[in-house]
Amino acid sequence: MQQRFVLEAHYGNQTQQLVVEQLDEQFASVAGQLITQLNMHKQPQQSADTPINRGMSDYYRGVQALMEQGPKLAKAYFDAALLQMPNHVPSQLELAQLSWQMGEIEEAERRFAAISLTSAKVATQARFYLYYGEFYKARGQFTKALSQADQALLSAQRIQQVELIAMAYQLQADLYWTLQRWEAYQHAMNAAHTLIGSRSFAFSEAQRSFYLANPPAAGPIEKTLLNLQNSRPVLEQAITYYQQTGQTMSLIQALFAYGQNYLVPVTITEPSLLRALALAKQGGYEFLEQQILSYLGFYYIQLHQGQTALQYLMQKRIDKRFLPSYEQQQLLIAMAYMDIALQSGDSEALQQAITAYQTLLDSDYLYPVTRANVKLLFAWTWLKAGNLAAAEQLTQQAFADYQQLQLGEVETYAQYTQMYIHLLKNEPEQAILLMPAHSESQLVLLYGAVAAQMNHQEQLKQQLVAKLAELNNSGLLLTQLQQLEQQSATTPSVITGLIDAPYSVYCQSKWTIN
Repeated sequence: MQQRFVLEAHYGNQTQQLVVEQLDEQFASVAGQLITQLNMHKQPQQSADTPINRGMSDYYRGVQALMEQGPKLAKAYFDAALLQMPNHVPSQLELAQLSWQMGEIEEAERRFAAISLTSAKVATQARFYLYYGEFYKARGQFTKALSQADQALLSAQRIQQVELIAMAYQLQADLYWTLQRWEAYQHAMNAAHTLIGSRSFAFSEAQRSFYLANPPAAGPIEKTLLNLQNSRPVLEQAITYYQQTGQTMSLIQALFAYGQNYLVPVTITEPSLLRALALAKQGGYEFLEQQILSYLGFYYIQLHQGQTALQYLMQKRIDKRFLPSYEQQQLLIAMAYMDIALQSGDSEALQQAITAYQTLLDSDYLYPVTRANVKLLFAWTWLKAGNLAAAEQLTQQAFADYQQLQLGEVETYAQYTQMYIHLLKNEPEQAILLMPAHSESQLVLLYGAVAAQMNHQEQLKQQLVAKLAELNNSGLLLTQLQQLEQQSATTPSVITGLIDAPYSVYCQSKWTIN
């Protein structure tokens, strides 16, 4: 629990639980506490009223409260522990972690800076580096976060505590992804998977399962070990276990990850996400609540419910100092307005989307992947507005960015968007030239077939139609091609009226809405 051990002792008809930091540290004291709790010795060797015992009792109650009731109650216990043990590093560390998760950034910085690890146990040192690394990651200070993750791994390996080692590898993987260090990312995720199996994907990797707002799981061209099919039963078991044991924070994280698994039917994922949100609000898990709200916005955009998405995205304004989360929220707000405009033709929503995307591009700092995504989404918005010149320029820029970032999956989105623009400009030859030698993208094959028809290349068209027919869920697209054949001319207005635009589905993911 929270990288600590929970001992359960049974004696006669009595059962007691005790949380301990490390099994090999002061075990005689641990045994004495259990014996005292079970009333096996009426007069323990050390009085339970000493400041150290009272302080440790408050500390362990804080750990338990953090898991079961939320950070506010936990903070009170950790504060009480420090009153009795002013130099107790684990309590100082938990308060530093809680501070930023409750939105108190300056307080967190002060607390982290004040912690001395000179006399701290190795497990506590590992947690310090993990917590500090997570804080830096939340601030967008990825290089500093990676330095902390590296030190966390070294400390965890010294004591061979598997969970801590795996958490260090997962933090490294998150940061390598962000820094586009793909080989290092692959190594870190492989290491975490080797240590703890599918659980290594349950939370952190689930957040990368989607395309633009959360980069695709593929990363570079090869796929990773991400297996949502395997993680689904793991999460289901975890949810049941955390419910039974009353571990609210872990339950929220498991429900959140389960809601992000796109192999789970929407009728199940939606209640899972909403329950995670309700529990986070109830327990005061401020930062986690903001993450869930942002994801719910993305979730409803995928369902083409832009107004519902805005309701969640606008509930809380994220502090700009949490730069990655703030960026994501602003991008999703723009996407929600875009969705409304694309689905309903609402001109006001279209203008709001244009303004929001332009504001993002004009900002002083924008994470490179986010900037590339904004360019492509902005291009789609201009397509809807009928500004082909602006759409083409932005799409070309996005395509170049994705190539540089080695994001092969989303590079395809920019590629078929360029093809579509050439079709609308009556340039079928240019569209055909853009086609990759091998593609399983439905829209690449669709637009290629349209271009071949416009260019009177019947053999190429039949080849592309045959490939398209082999893909799942291609029936509607084949019908569109048949309807196009029946037209007297393939004009831009005919294409926009019959053929799916690049923004018709916001991602070429495998998410099936059941």
